[in-house]
Amino acid sequence: MNSEHGHWHSRSGDLLISAKVLWDNLNRKPFCWNVYKMLMGMAFELLIKSILKQKNIDFEYTHKLRGLAIQAGIKLSEEEFNLLDILSEYTLWAGKYPVPKNDEFFKKHYENEQNQLYDEYQKVSDISLVTYNGKLDFDYLHKIWSKISEHYEI
Repeated sequence: MNSEHGHWHSRSGDLLISAKVLWDNLNRKPFCWNVYKMLMGMAFELLIKSILKQKNIDFEYTHKLRGLAIQAGIKLSEEEFNLLDILSEYTLWAGKYPVPKNDEFFKKHYENEQNQLYDEYQKVSDISLVTYNGKLDFDYLHKIWSKISEHYEI
């Protein structure tokens, strides 16, 4: 089916808009922060897979966004790849379950989030005080989604 990639691309847009609806309502209860990140991860996944399908590149069944993006020939910064790694974890488990099957996945995910999503603003003795840097905010991620979307030919 030649237009199959279009369906993948369209569903990516659906997921992106769904994530935006949650983002716009995060101040309400119940909080859906992890589900928002899962939807963003899924939006990126389907976008990248639509590009792979359009290029007739076979890909394995995976949710690992970094590998899929590399396979599609998408050039991103290391920071952008690191954010895709974080979103991959939300698609795999963190958006659906409280803990992964493997404790090591949890530790690695936590460390990756600490390194990528928080900036130190003060050090007290040997304790770092950090603040969230906004890199998972919708507008920030939407710029990366749009950058990747440029690889899709309409």
